[in-house]
Amino acid sequence: EKYIQYENITFVNANNNNNNNNEPPQLISKPDQLLQLQSSFFSSTFSQTNSVQSNNNLFGMDAEWDEETNGVAVLQISNRQQVILLDMKALSCTKEGQEALERTVGALLDDVNHETKVIGFSCGQDLSRLRISIPNLSMTRAVVDLQTMLPVKIYLDCAYPFQT
Repeated sequence: EKYIQYENITFVNANNNNNNNNEPPQLISKPDQLLQLQSSFFSSTFSQTNSVQSNNNLFGMDAEWDEETNGVAVLQISNRQQVILLDMKALSCTKEGQEALERTVGALLDDVNHETKVIGFSCGQDLSRLRISIPNLSMTRAVVDLQTMLPVKIYLDCAYPFQT
């Protein structure tokens, strides 16, 4: 069997063109780096004019940690154009980092306007650990856990196998 190796991956930049440098997404570890993304990467989250139907407000999320990490070590968030990796250990250890996380990631997951969806799979534990890394993270209204939708799809496929 052949496994995909890191060297075989072609990264795509924000314009959906192949990135000639073949570089992975940048690891964001400083609060000012994260806040700079507020007007570009997170911009649709704070816009009143976008709707979920336009696909501009769809994000993906995944969190990584090890047994030695209290909270999340790395948070990956993606939109249709870009992937960012957040060094949660570095960002969450300072007051400035905590505030930057609340203003960006917290606002994304809270979605007070009910216009953003953050898609994850089996993300309950991701969210529990995120609340350790971002103590003031209260609401996660934007999060949609695909795992909870899977049993419904399987049931419908079994109950109505010939309908499309």
